[in-house]
Amino acid sequence: AAHLPWMYLAIAVLALGAARLHLPANKSAIAATMFVGALLTGGVWVYGGSLHWNQPWLLYGLYIWSGLFASWVTVQIWTLLGRAHTMTQAKRLYGFIGAGAVLGGVVGAFGARAALAFIPGGRLVLVSAVLFMLATLPLFAVRIPDASATEPTAEQSEAAKGSLTTNATLLASDIFARRILVIALTATITVTLADFLFKSRVADAYHDTRELAEWISPFYAVTNTIGLIAQVFIGPWIFRTFGVQRALFFMPLFLLGAAGGVLFSGGALLAAVVLKG
Repeated sequence: AAHLPWMYLAIAVLALGAARLHLPANKSAIAATMFVGALLTGGVWVYGGSLHWNQPWLLYGLYIWSGLFASWVTVQIWTLLGRAHTMTQAKRLYGFIGAGAVLGGVVGAFGARAALAFIPGGRLVLVSAVLFMLATLPLFAVRIPDASATEPTAEQSEAAKGSLTTNATLLASDIFARRILVIALTATITVTLADFLFKSRVADAYHDTRELAEWISPFYAVTNTIGLIAQVFIGPWIFRTFGVQRALFFMPLFLLGAAGGVLFSGGALLAAVVLKG
């Protein structure tokens, strides 16, 4: 757990670099990238297994790779969906698509817990890589409208990318964009700190890796189930009743209460679980 802050930092730095790649945002390119990423993940598992995972850098690298690659793929898929749907369609469908992502977390967590009865925990990495390959197949069913007449030329696309300095200047000149940045940055820092505290307390409580795997998978299954219910039923009701601006205060209030529980309990595992959940 002591190395987690460095891995968070590595993911953030590498993600900044990955954001500058500007790879083709079409379904074939995304599917190919996902497939190659799954192959690399499987390769790391095979190589690490041959060394019996005696090299800690392999585990650290796998953690950084999975966090970075999953974040990049998520952005690319949402970009693809943005090209596939109109604004009206997006308002109707994106909530359900987002709920589907949470449902995947629920099924995956329950599936991981069931799989632990038959296979060692380390092999779940290979299972995840295979499932990731299969996840590329539905991408080819996504229909993208023909936008050849409105697509920018290569020179226009290159000019639109801009440098980091140019993008920062544009961001500084837009008050709405600055406020969104502050909200996103604050939320990310808060969630990262909560994640670090949670994983630190769990690592202190569970020293056996199999016991840890048997505990962590039901935890994520339960929290993802709660998240799914909140996203499908509770969230829309809050937005309708209180409005978007007032609804933004709910999350900070819940986090403040959970953080207070951690503080007054002296960092108890249960309080850390509540904060993470």
